[in-house]
Amino acid sequence: YKSTSVIQIEKKDQGKEVLDLENITQQESKISSEIELLRSDFLFSKAVDRLNMNISLFSKGNVLTEELYHLSAFNIIPFDLKDSALCNVPIFIQATDKTVKLSYTFQGKQYHLEEQIKYHLSNKHFYVIFKLIDRKSFDELKSQNEIYFTFNEKKGLNKRLIKGLEVEPADENAQTILITYKGINPLLCHDIIVALTNTFFDFSDQ
Repeated sequence: YKSTSVIQIEKKDQGKEVLDLENITQQESKISSEIELLRSDFLFSKAVDRLNMNISLFSKGNVLTEELYHLSAFNIIPFDLKDSALCNVPIFIQATDKTVKLSYTFQGKQYHLEEQIKYHLSNKHFYVIFKLIDRKSFDELKSQNEIYFTFNEKKGLNKRLIKGLEVEPADENAQTILITYKGINPLLCHDIIVALTNTFFDFSDQ
């Protein structure tokens, strides 16, 4: 899947100012610095912050691991991460009609946490709630794939997501830029494009 956005820039060279691109020559496009700003870790990080991706949900099959961004039959509501070293560690989910069980390996040790569905799950590492949205869809999902979630560390999340971003001139005469984001989750592609576009304009208005 991919989502796109076309933006038109003003004359003010905001990207050059922020990124200190003093070596841009007169022969280069007037929009070069704005393209570099849109490609930058700086702006992308601010855009991802808008998505509130404190955790990510995944479905792991034999071939493909899919991020279940806004497409899941369940949700994990994070309240507290007590040990930040747990970031990016897969926490696997199993559930019956009445209980949910979380299992993970951390610093060489295996941990298991089980509680009734809709109850809080808390230990020395984290505090979350498992919320079942669609029992039938959830049962189908877990019968075919392993499901897990991770707590996201900001730098690692940005590095993983920015790989799908492409920014290029659309029409230099019209001073327009084409932003494209590609991924396997259509909603995530859309939301990243919207967040990045809005972040760029908010920043340019400062």
